[in-house]
Amino acid sequence: MKFEFEQTVEDIINFNQFQLENSEVMKSSIFKQRIALVAMYSLVVLFFIRSGIVKSDITIIIIYSIVCSFLFFRYNKYVYWRSKRAVRKMLAEGKNKSMIGKQSLTFTAESITDKNEYSSTEFKYSLIEKFRENEDYFFLYTSALQAILVKKELFETKEKIAEFKDFILDKMHPELAE
Repeated sequence: MKFEFEQTVEDIINFNQFQLENSEVMKSSIFKQRIALVAMYSLVVLFFIRSGIVKSDITIIIIYSIVCSFLFFRYNKYVYWRSKRAVRKMLAEGKNKSMIGKQSLTFTAESITDKNEYSSTEFKYSLIEKFRENEDYFFLYTSALQAILVKKELFETKEKIAEFKDFILDKMHPELAE
């Protein structure tokens, strides 16, 4: 099975976004940040009320409610937006010749070969640590932070997508497939 395609900056950003949204470590970190921000903001508001800087308690309560609601319920979206910007800027710092551009993925009975104009890498299926997917991609993780991306748009039908998924899961260790 062989796929030739153009890997774009957006593909790399989408992978990083997927990783951020699905990593248990990141979910926990973002939750802790939200709690800490609400707590810090609460202390500032308490200081303003106690010191008499704010005369109207209802005004501060309304502002407090709006800001805390944003911090608690929309902070994830803000983090994801910031991460997209950061990844885009980091990618702009270099040429990323081995990541961006024409790519070729070949899946054989023994291994996966990822080729482009500048490099060729062969991965044995036993190297795949986990297999994940979203609406647009399959992610074959070769480490905690690195994956082979396979765009679902490369497949002609939903049946071909299912066949590919079954093929990969059959090649992996059964305990890693979810």
